[in-house]
Amino acid sequence: MKYIGSKQKLLPFIKENIIEKIGYNPNWTVCDLFSGTGVVSKMFRNIGFKNIIANDFQFFSYVITKSYLLNKKDLQFKHFGGCYEAINYFNNNLEPFEGFVTRNFSPISLKYCGIERKFFTVENAMKIDAAVITAYKFIKEKFINESEFIYLLSSILLALDRVSNTTPVYGAFLKDFSKHKRSLDPFLLKEIDIPKGEINATVYNKDALELIDKIEGDILYLDPPYNTRQYTLNYHVIETIAQNQQPELKGVSGLPSCEIPKSPFSSKKIAPFAFERLISNAKFNYVFISYNNNEGILEHDFFIDILQKEYKNVGMIKKEYRKYKSNLKRNGGNTVSELLFFGLNKK
Repeated sequence: MKYIGSKQKLLPFIKENIIEKIGYNPNWTVCDLFSGTGVVSKMFRNIGFKNIIANDFQFFSYVITKSYLLNKKDLQFKHFGGCYEAINYFNNNLEPFEGFVTRNFSPISLKYCGIERKFFTVENAMKIDAAVITAYKFIKEKFINESEFIYLLSSILLALDRVSNTTPVYGAFLKDFSKHKRSLDPFLLKEIDIPKGEINATVYNKDALELIDKIEGDILYLDPPYNTRQYTLNYHVIETIAQNQQPELKGVSGLPSCEIPKSPFSSKKIAPFAFERLISNAKFNYVFISYNNNEGILEHDFFIDILQKEYKNVGMIKKEYRKYKSNLKRNGGNTVSELLFFGLNKK
């Protein structure tokens, strides 16, 4: 999925350094507190950790992460005959219709609000409307169970992202569908690969600062916002669709007219206090923090200092990697540096 700050390309770097520093025990409890699109949580599962805690404040992130941590035995889809048949039903048996997504996030929006929004083609938006409404209808009528609902809704979100007429963020749309040819592809759900073997996973949709007091384990991985960009603003479209909400929208990009919560970790003033509270209240023996060197609002020394207050062995590892194409002309150069801070052995 298109997502700013995604760790997909950095997974080998994160995995190798965590295991090099502390080894590996499948019975350890690991926590991905800012899960985003779930790639690190999925990595933890693929490594073989049996106990995983994940969390993200945004509902769509919660759904996608949770889908990667499901157990196959909970995905029977008895009314369809299996996962493949359920996906096939959504792709071929739903009647597209002009619902909230079509009226607000496709060119038809011009007729309803006087602004032509091009997040999705009309054809794809109508299919998205049908898919989301059907998934929510099926769970309400108990036609599917909670795990099956998460699986289907995640499949829908990943499918709509593949055909969205956007850059890595949904804060704006591109002016012309033909310049982003993938947006002209048909909206189609795909099966999500669920590994064999059962795990004990708990996934939350909460504020990290509130959740940290209620959880404990062995490894805490933190990938918080590192600059002033607000994820709640940049991904408002997919968040609204995921929750099946119909808020009053405003402006060219269709932001909800109600106040959107903002992360304290994206504020230069508040972030230091938020991090200090997070680390001081963490009940984990090991902590790893991913942070961006080029755009981060906090200095290296800050992380070293707060970790040294709570952990015996503290350090930092650095890796350079290529920027997103859309960012190549900003901040100079073609690469950015990813920093992995660590604190080992809680005092």
